Amino acid sequence: MNTLTLHIEYLLLKHDCVIVPGLGALLNVRQPARYDEERKLWLPMTREVRFNAALTHDDGLLASSYARKEQVSYAEGREMLGDAVHELLATLRQESLVTLGRIGTLSTHEGTLVFSPRHDSKRLINILGYHEAPVSKPDSETSLQEELADEIGCAPVNKIAEESSIASEGRKFDTERNYYIAVNKTFARVAACLAIILITSLAFVLPPNTQTNVDKASVVPVEQMLQPRNPKASAPANKADIEINEQRAEQVEEPEGRYHAIIATFATPAEAEAFASAHSSASSELRVVNGRTKSRVSAFSTDSREEATRRISETSFKQEYGDAWIWDAE
Repeated sequence: MNTLTLHIEYLLLKHDCVIVPGLGALLNVRQPARYDEERKLWLPMTREVRFNAALTHDDGLLASSYARKEQVSYAEGREMLGDAVHELLATLRQESLVTLGRIGTLSTHEGTLVFSPRHDSKRLINILGYHEAPVSKPDSETSLQEELADEIGCAPVNKIAEESSIASEGRKFDTERNYYIAVNKTFARVAACLAIILITSLAFVLPPNTQTNVDKASVVPVEQMLQPRNPKASAPANKADIEINEQRAEQVEEPEGRYHAIIATFATPAEAEAFASAHSSASSELRVVNGRTKSRVSAFSTDSREEATRRISETSFKQEYGDAWIWDAE
């Protein structure tokens, strides 16, 4: 029941109506500041919590607050709210009085729910530090504007409006406080039309962008993947190279070492095989290592991590594959 009271107090800070399903609704009743003609006093704004027993349907506000606070689903939050309301009603039937934290108390009188707020409007005004102001009301709106203008040191609103109307008609313009630049309307329209024509002409004259960007997950630049490094890669010069490429396309042998020097990563084995075929040379024969989700191109493999680190740190290897990294196949 204490948890239910805390939820109601929190929601009343942001909402004017919080409905407790099966019990009633707690309402924030606000009254703006007003002038009392009889007492000649300015009365501050007031707020008071009231109870309406006729609103008992579930609007979901309290249930959502439970679900959000306890980090559960809405259905579970609604069930927690139902248990709390059932406990509150049981206590009310047994003791005839229930305290709702800092909001007030609920009691039963001849079968009717009676709500008593903890703070009435007058007490709440004193707590907030508001007081009644014995200030006489001005006789007219014009006099009020003049009094406010004297306090802040500016001209009344009606005088400002009058000066603005005079300036708009062209009879008077204060050049000491404002900048004025005369622009011919015809000239402005012609300039706008010329700008539109120029932009439209550039759209037709400039060639469209026909370049197709290819996304590849690789440490090797895209341009190097699209174009072979040497003519031998794109077109084998002799019959031996053709046979080697055909054997590699039919079956790719997995390296036996645990640690691999990876130079490129692809989404499919076909892309990895194409890259390996295009970039293999006599000094380094590239191979494909197929993983669970990616296919990687390996320059060499070894069972020793120290050896793999030493080899990729060599100057000749760095010049050829500067972005290579070590991958543990296990």
